[in-house]
Formats: sequence, structure tokens, C-alpha cells
Amino acid sequence: MIFYYTNSPEAGGIQTIARLSIGGYVSGSIVPNDVLNEIFSNISLNTEKNNQYRLLALKNTMTTAAENIVVKVYMNEDIISQFEMAFVLPALDKCDDYVFEKISSQYAKPLNGSFTILTDGINLNVGTLNPGEVIGIWIARKFDTVGNEAKSCEELCDDYNNDVVIEKEDNIQIDVCWDDAESVSVSVSASASESASAS
Repeated sequence: MIFYYTNSPEAGGIQTIARLSIGGYVSGSIVPNDVLNEIFSNISLNTEKNNQYRLLALKNTMTTAAENIVVKVYMNEDIISQFEMAFVLPALDKCDDYVFEKISSQYAKPLNGSFTILTDGINLNVGTLNPGEVIGIWIARKFDTVGNEAKSCEELCDDYNNDVVIEKEDNIQIDVCWDDAESVSVSVSASASESASAS
């Protein structure tokens, strides 16, 4: 079971830029284990806090079916973002290659998929993936703008001149488990830090 980026120019093509993983064809580029922190970029206090979406493809690369797949999510208590997840099935193109809905940009909400708000310890049932099958996993990061509004240039300059540094992190871990007794969970994490910046 392996996570792949999406939005390659063709099925199995190269696409390693996380922010461009917004649907379309499943690439041949693997999301490294424990490196989902590259999926969402860092945010600063002057960042315009738009919702962001990524689509990863989970593929059964084994020779046997993965049954009773469960996605387990763990996160820290003081996250500054709200994360949501939705599972979607691909369509087949004329060459029988898997293809997903592709959004126009990382800020556009996909039309398909029912999103579930992620909480620490939540378990989400996926079902069964036969050998070679894929399922799409949309991950959304939404910002609570109340009390987290972008600072003005004057406020940022004051923070910079006074060496004010505010560091917060979004840390989530996603484990994918299934019935095979010999299977190993796929663990990845997402993080984002928030700090004062004069830029």
C-alpha cells in the first residue's frame, strides 16, 4: 500500500510537487513515508489564510486484496488549522487508466467527496482495495480566521523590531491499516509552523 501524488501529465508520470497534487492522473511519484509535512507549506502571520486541498492516491501494490482498510488519524492538541478528509473513487479514461476529479487550483474545493472533520483518534473506514486498485484521499486544511487574521504591515514591523516569534504547529499522523496480519501501517505526518515575518 503506497501513497502517490496526483496531477501528472499522464498515468504513472512524474509529479513530485505536493502543492500541485490536486487530482487528475495518478503519478508514479511516491509520497515518502513520514513526509506529508511537505504536503502543506508553512504559513506566516501575514499569510492570507485560504483553504487548501490536496489529493493523494492510495494504491494497493500487493498481490492480494487489502480488506477492511482503516485510516487512523492522530493530531496534536494546539493545531491552528482544521483538517478534513474525503475518500473518492477514480474514473477510467479511454485507455483504462485511473483518473480523478482535478480542481482548478489548490484553493478550489472539489465537487465530489463528502468531507469529514478530523479529530485526534478518529478511525475512518475505507473498505477493500484489490491488487492494483486505487482510492483518492482528499485532505483539506482550513483556517480558523477568528483571532488569526492576517496582520497589518505596521503590526508585522513591530513584531519584527521587537523580535516577536510566535511558533505553532499542525502535526497530524495518518496510519493506514488493513486485515493482513503481516501488513505495516503507512504513517505520514503534516506540519505547519506560524511565525512572525517582516516580509
